[in-house]
Amino acid sequence: MRPATYAIHPALRRLRDAWAWARSIDHTADMIGAECPGLRHVAPRDGAFVLQGQTVTGGGVGISITDTDQIVILRTEPDREPTHIVMALPARLRRTMGSAA
Repeated sequence: MRPATYAIHPALRRLRDAWAWARSIDHTADMIGAECPGLRHVAPRDGAFVLQGQTVTGGGVGISITDTDQIVILRTEPDREPTHIVMALPARLRRTMGSAA
């Protein structure tokens, strides 16, 4: 018997790939990822997936991609200023394939 295979929605795959890319090039994004190991995707209402989860210290993390091909990472923690990271995606992760990035 063959194991079941599941297709991943292209927008969700793109978000996961963008998150992995952001973690690979940005130290703060990687630290946020390490402190929030249980990110889960939230089904879209407007066609845009969101990754979200709780940090080990009780804060929250939300990750999304904007219409202008930027990844937005927001981390909130009790009694701390929020961390907000916005990064332009490289060409390979843009919805409308651009030139070089």
